[in-house]
Amino acid sequence: MKRFVALGAAAISLTLPIAGQTPAASADRLAPPPTDPAIAAALRTISPDRIRADIAKLVSFGTRSTLSSMDTDLPSGQGINAAADWIESEFRAISATCGGCLEVKRDSFVEQPAPENGRPSRFPGPTRLVNIYAILHGTSTEKNAPWTLVTGHYDSRATNVMDSHVTAPGANDDASGVAVSIESARGSPASRSPEPSSSQQLQARSKGSTARVISPSSPNPKGGPSSPR
Repeated sequence: MKRFVALGAAAISLTLPIAGQTPAASADRLAPPPTDPAIAAALRTISPDRIRADIAKLVSFGTRSTLSSMDTDLPSGQGINAAADWIESEFRAISATCGGCLEVKRDSFVEQPAPENGRPSRFPGPTRLVNIYAILHGTSTEKNAPWTLVTGHYDSRATNVMDSHVTAPGANDDASGVAVSIESARGSPASRSPEPSSSQQLQARSKGSTARVISPSSPNPKGGPSSPR
């Protein structure tokens, strides 16, 4: 109760004029900061309809099970490999509309089966994983400029994580996150800032594996994210 009263008093005190100030001056102190025109311009480009369409597209791949990357008997256009190709193509299409402003890359590696905390591995055999990311380089020349990251994981899972063929649409885990990341990439050029930004789509997040996560907080010599192995 004492904590609640203290927090409440602190909140109330913010609304009281400081001694010697007029009510108008106090109101100015509480006014929201001016709108950043670049951010406002970017927000105007965001389309809920496009986000919804991207979610539907990711669902249409049937399953985005990490294990399906090694399957050769899936119908054409199904599985996580098809999803990865589509995500990359979207990033490249976005980049084409802004004069190649996005640096689009794939980070591919093979995860080996190994026990995890004393439990059997969730990978029945060597499994190919792919992370996809797009970088919008900032205008700053500062090597250690901070990065802005927008991420999602494009794999999905079913109750039986070892079943790579069962339908696993994953609309909210995490097609929605991927769709928002792609839409952010569409709007980013309109609000280009000094800091670089990166939209990353990671694989095997739902699988619970130790997939290598791209780490743009430490730029590599070329100015892009490093990929620790």
